[in-house]
Amino acid sequence: LMPVFLLVLVTSVIMSFQVFTAIIIMTHGGPSYASTTIVHQMYLNAFSYLHMGKASAMSFFLLVVISLLSLPQFQRLRKSV
Repeated sequence: LMPVFLLVLVTSVIMSFQVFTAIIIMTHGGPSYASTTIVHQMYLNAFSYLHMGKASAMSFFLLVVISLLSLPQFQRLRKSV
C-alpha cells in the first residue's frame, strides 16, 4: 500500500502548485490578483505581456520548488517500502 500512498502524495503536491483552469475560468486572477498562482502568472507573462524570459524563469523556479518538495517525500517513503 505504501507505493500507492507515495504516488498519491507526490502527485497531490505537484497538482496543488498547478491550479490553472479554475482560476482562468472563474476569476482571471480575481480582484487585484487575489486568487492568482504561479502558473497563472506564467501564463500572463508569456501570452499577455509577451515576457517569455520572465515566464521561463518562473517555470524553472516552479520546477526547483516542486523537486525540493518531492525528493524528500520519495526518500522518506522509499525507506518504508
